[in-house]
Amino acid sequence: MIKMEKSTLPRRQFLTSVSFGLAATGLSELPFFQQKVQETLESQLPQELSLEEWEWVKKSKLARIFPHYFNRGSSCSVSLFSASLKYMTKPEELAWIACGFGGGMFHKDVCGLMTAGIMSLGLWAGDLKVDEKDAETACKSTVKEFWQWWHTQAPLHCREIRPAGDSGKKVCVRLGQLAAAKIEMIMNEYSPSQEEEPEKS
Repeated sequence: MIKMEKSTLPRRQFLTSVSFGLAATGLSELPFFQQKVQETLESQLPQELSLEEWEWVKKSKLARIFPHYFNRGSSCSVSLFSASLKYMTKPEELAWIACGFGGGMFHKDVCGLMTAGIMSLGLWAGDLKVDEKDAETACKSTVKEFWQWWHTQAPLHCREIRPAGDSGKKVCVRLGQLAAAKIEMIMNEYSPSQEEEPEKS
C-alpha cells in the first residue's frame, strides 16, 4: 500500500491560491464559487472552545467579561474593547472609539477582535509607570506578540472568519474569549523593567 504524504501547505495559503486560480478563470465572480470558498473557510474554524481552551479562558477575568457585551448585541470590536475598559477600570463611554471597527470596519476587512486587541494594548501601555519611549516600546512588543498569536488562531479578515448575515457568531464568541484571555495574559506578564534589569545573582 502506498502511503500518502500529508500536505504541508497551510490552509489559508491553499484557499488563497484557490481563490487566485478561480479569479484567473473568472469563476470567482460566480456566487456559487464564492459561497463554497466561504463555507470552506468557516468550516475550518472551531465553533466551540476545546477543553484546554476552556480551562485557560475560565481563569481570565477579561475573557469572562467579553460575552456579556457580545451577547447584548455589541460588535466584536466594541465587545472586546468594552471588556478591556472594564478590566482596566476605564470610562465605559470610551468604547465608542471601537465602534467604527465593527464588522471589519463595516467592510469585512481586518477582524474587530484584532483591532480592539491592539487598541486595548495601546491604552494599557499608556498607563505604565514608565517614560513615553518605554511605553511605546512596550506597546510595540505586546502588539507584535498579540499579532503573532492571532495568526496561529484564525485568519486576519472578518470575511474569512464568518460569512455574511448572522451565522458564524459562535466562532466570534470563541475567538473573542481567546483574544481576551491572551490580552490579559500579555498585560499581566509584560513588564518593561524585566527587560532592562538583569537578575542579581
